[in-house]
Amino acid sequence: MMAREELVLEARDVQRKLGKLAQRLAESNEACTAISLRDPSAEELMRLESLSARFERGIDIFVRTFLRILDTLEGTEGGTIIDVLSRAERRGFIQSADEFYDMRYNRNRIAHEYLDVEALEMASFVREKTPALLDALRLGTQYNIR
Repeated sequence: MMAREELVLEARDVQRKLGKLAQRLAESNEACTAISLRDPSAEELMRLESLSARFERGIDIFVRTFLRILDTLEGTEGGTIIDVLSRAERRGFIQSADEFYDMRYNRNRIAHEYLDVEALEMASFVREKTPALLDALRLGTQYNIR
């Protein structure tokens, strides 16, 4: 097990990563706002794929890394993913543990999409949920880690 000081340093490093990721995710989101999902061009599909990849990384780093480190620092580690998300909701990082559980589930679908139809369905989901993820990432960067 890591010493507390090492965990605090790691958490702060992850916070910096969350900040950079939030900036890039916001840029990708902005680049995709005007794209019609009915018949996107090849270039538009690449922008949507970039947004999806950043969304996927954002969920992973926020939930699997940042929240788990905070749980360890605060002595509440362990449990299921819904336990981790419920604690994040109580801390005020997210509005709904259920929403983020759905985002996490669909993150796995995004990572394994094979058909263009599925990719477009996921792009719609990602565009809808990106604002909630951006809020969580930004709140994570502002959290006072002790």
